[in-house]
Amino acid sequence: GQRIVEMIAKILNGSRAVITWTNYAAKGFVNDGVEKDLVHMIPLPMEAKCNKKDHDGINVLFVGRDYYRKGGDIALRAVMKILDKHNDVTFTYVGKAAIPDNPRIRHYESLPKKQLEDLYRTSDVLLYPSRDEAYGLAALEALSHGIPVIASRLPSLAEIIDDSVDGYLASSEEDYSEKLEHIISSPDRLKNFSRMACERVKIRHDPKKIGEELKRVYESIH
Repeated sequence: GQRIVEMIAKILNGSRAVITWTNYAAKGFVNDGVEKDLVHMIPLPMEAKCNKKDHDGINVLFVGRDYYRKGGDIALRAVMKILDKHNDVTFTYVGKAAIPDNPRIRHYESLPKKQLEDLYRTSDVLLYPSRDEAYGLAALEALSHGIPVIASRLPSLAEIIDDSVDGYLASSEEDYSEKLEHIISSPDRLKNFSRMACERVKIRHDPKKIGEELKRVYESIH
C-alpha cells in the first residue's frame, strides 16, 4: 500500500544515487517521492551479437515463464492464424504452457543459456505480448541478436522497441497477427528491422559507453 511506497521512498532518499534502466522507472520513483536529483536513468548494457545463422523459412519465437502475464495465450493465438496461411513459418515456444499439437510448433519448458542463445541465432521475430512489464529483458536480448520484436504498447517496452523501426508495438490482440504478417510477408522489411535492431543496441546499450556513464555517476557522489 501507500505506506510501503512511502517507506521505500524514504530509504531511497537516504542513498546517494538511484539508477534505473528506463525513463518510465525513473519517473515512477520521482512520483513516489524519491528526490529527482538522486535518480539517474542509464540503459542496461547489452552487447550487440548480430551473428544469426542462415536457415530456411521464418522462425517466430516466444520466451516467457509466466504464461498469463507474459501473454503466452496471445502469442499462441496470433501465431496459429499465421501458421494457417504460411507453410514456411515455424514457431518456438519457451516456457510452461499447454501447446497445440502442430508439427511446426516446438515447445521447451526451459532452456540452458547456451541453447537459448543458439535459438536466438536462428529466430526471425520475437513475440512479446506482455500484459504487464517492468522492463522486458527478453525483448532487448532478441534485439541484440538482430531479431525484430512485436511487443505490447507499454511504457517500459516503448523505450526498448522503436515502433516501425526495429519492430512493432501492438495495441490489441488482433494487432499481433497483423503486424507479424507485415514482417514475414516482406523480406526487405524483415532485413531492415533486423539491421536497425543491431544498430540501436550498439548505440544505446554499448557496455563501454554505459560503463563510462556509471563511472560519472559514482564519481559525482564521492
